[in-house]
Amino acid sequence: MSQLSCSFFIINKKYDKLVQYQFFKEYHQDSMSVAIIVLKNVASSWVGLACQIVVTMLLTPFVIAKLGNEAYGLWLLLQGLVGYYGMVDMGLRAGLTQSITRRIAADDIPSVRRHIAAAIPLFLGLGVAVVAIAGLLAIALPRFVEISDNIVSVVLPVVLIQALGVAIKLPVTPYGAVLVGLQRYDIANAISIVTRVVFAVMTWQALKTGGGLVMLSLILTLTDFLDGFIRVVVARRLLPEIRRCGLTFDRSELNEIMHVGVWNFLVGISRQFIYFSDVIVVAILFSARAVAPYGLAASLVEYGTKIVVAATKVLFPTMTHMLKRGDKSALVDLYVTSTRIVLGLSLSLLVVGSTWIRPFLTLWLGDSEQSKELVSQAPLLYAVLSIAFIFVGLQRVGTQLMLADNKLKSLSLFLLAEAVFNLLASMIAGKILGPVGIAVGTLVAASLIGFVLHLPAHAVILEQRSLSLLGKIAFRPLAFAALLACTMIAMSRGLGPVSSWFDLAFAGTVSVFASVFLFPIMLSSAQISGLRTLIKIKISALLKRFPRPTQSF
Repeated sequence: MSQLSCSFFIINKKYDKLVQYQFFKEYHQDSMSVAIIVLKNVASSWVGLACQIVVTMLLTPFVIAKLGNEAYGLWLLLQGLVGYYGMVDMGLRAGLTQSITRRIAADDIPSVRRHIAAAIPLFLGLGVAVVAIAGLLAIALPRFVEISDNIVSVVLPVVLIQALGVAIKLPVTPYGAVLVGLQRYDIANAISIVTRVVFAVMTWQALKTGGGLVMLSLILTLTDFLDGFIRVVVARRLLPEIRRCGLTFDRSELNEIMHVGVWNFLVGISRQFIYFSDVIVVAILFSARAVAPYGLAASLVEYGTKIVVAATKVLFPTMTHMLKRGDKSALVDLYVTSTRIVLGLSLSLLVVGSTWIRPFLTLWLGDSEQSKELVSQAPLLYAVLSIAFIFVGLQRVGTQLMLADNKLKSLSLFLLAEAVFNLLASMIAGKILGPVGIAVGTLVAASLIGFVLHLPAHAVILEQRSLSLLGKIAFRPLAFAALLACTMIAMSRGLGPVSSWFDLAFAGTVSVFASVFLFPIMLSSAQISGLRTLIKIKISALLKRFPRPTQSF
């Protein structure tokens, strides 16, 4: 009896191994397929961001030279206000995208058609509201912001034209959601790249021939229309069933859009307020001219922050699966490692950027009097804002964790608290310290809300103590930053003055290599060992695909 039981156990164990192997093979293939889609979408997002950065870097000095500091500052201010126009659809767009994505995944195309048919009239109404609000805002703006008489006359047409561009983009939102639902971020980003290049070329030509702010606004609205038109055509081609959806006022569909969008709306409006309120506070407390250096520093920090956090969104589905499986140990490891990497990249941008920003701005903007004014003020603002956005980076991985644990309401309230505190702290510090005080206010708000609200919420989900979790995620990045700072100080003294683009490129390249060399500090010894093993496996697999030719004698 015992021999029979033993034989059965062996056979059963072998069968289990066979089943497990087959399951792992299928799961691995599915995982690779998902990984390829995610990597393709992330890569296309990074290419789109790189295109945006390159266009901005090439266009900004030319725009400043043609418009002047005050007109350029006014343009940045009005662009910030356009960000506030966009807040009217932030929550609804997110809710619409989530609903359409779920319906496409369920292959429920008729309900997708109903959703689009109900959403278009809603967004058309929002577009009309945007234009009306913009008209009132354009009339009131010169009373609150000091603007020279020679450009105050263009405020009304510029604001109205930009608002029209936003109104054009709103009804196209459902078709953009279809591209997301089909996981075609690559196409969506390609459309953005094309329209951005078109805008850059037309802007260059317009300013070269004497155009001003009104012409820039017309070009922006035209490219917004082009972007929307292409998205509609492509979405209808990829999903032909959504053609001729018509327009309806289906209450059930509208209620779903509104219900899902409420908390997303609060998240969106809070983020817009955090990102754009500083520029408006600078304009109100000081002048449109003072916006130029602040906006320049803030835009450089924003681009760096986008690079750092662009990939954190892909953590959401992974964290969701881990929470459903109850795999808290793996979830903690993922959170800690991802947050360390984000903090390390953010600190790299602070240390390396602060080291070379002054020669970069001098080479980039030229040596005119207007440029010297910007170069003298922007570096300090960049340093303070970079420190502030380190704490934003601290929140990013945790944001995906809270969304995975269905804590959208708490997340929206945290961001709202940060937005209000950011405004109050910036106004108080700005009156005391000047424009740099506004950056200090942003830093205080981001750090305090991060430590008091975000980190404890992350610790509760992960079933960790807040201080213990903070030690796990912060110690290694801080050590990395200290060593990198010492390296940058020694390098800047050793290289001497950077006076050409070649010198700057060389310094930047060495800085990148130094950052990469020190980066393993943020990984544990087990992670480093696993990374080495993975690299060896990949190299071995690659070499097997290209076998050495056999020699014949």
